Amino acid sequence: MDPAQARRVQADAELLAEHVGAVLAYQLPEKIRREGFATEKEERALLAALPALVTLDQAIRRGEVRPGWGLLERLDAARAFAELVRNQTEAQAITTVERAAQQEQLPGVRLVWDELPPLGVVLGLLLKKAGRARDPGIPVGAALGEYLSAAFDDVPGQGSFFGLAPPDPAATLARLVGVRLPARTRAA
Repeated sequence: MDPAQARRVQADAELLAEHVGAVLAYQLPEKIRREGFATEKEERALLAALPALVTLDQAIRRGEVRPGWGLLERLDAARAFAELVRNQTEAQAITTVERAAQQEQLPGVRLVWDELPPLGVVLGLLLKKAGRARDPGIPVGAALGEYLSAAFDDVPGQGSFFGLAPPDPAATLARLVGVRLPARTRAA
């Protein structure tokens, strides 16, 4: 960007927001950029979540956060899950997840966890829940603010206290969204 254009963008808050939004949107998986998310409301929630998702992704790339906390790479799974529960209410979608998580694995039977990582499913639930809000930034900010805090506390290479296992990102986000995930489903 040439200096004259940069000054114009900096002087115009609306134009600056448009440029920042375009840069953030470029971080989305190509399929989501091309086709959108499951619903327009969930898309608004995703746009509200995008700064947090990109911040986390950049911290992972710099080695400040364990890769298991990443959400950008789980957006395709979140979108697939959102499509799966598109016609369900938020409560029905949560029930779908909790019931699937409690099912025993039977030979030849595929569960939602076989196709979609739990962290992607829970992210899809968060976006569905936030999409119902008048301002999706409020529930997204509340959940992702705590999630980012937990992620930044889980420093790569730093041992856990008293030999405890490191925190589980899927379980952390599930707790913030209000979903119960049995331990056996918590795989990235």
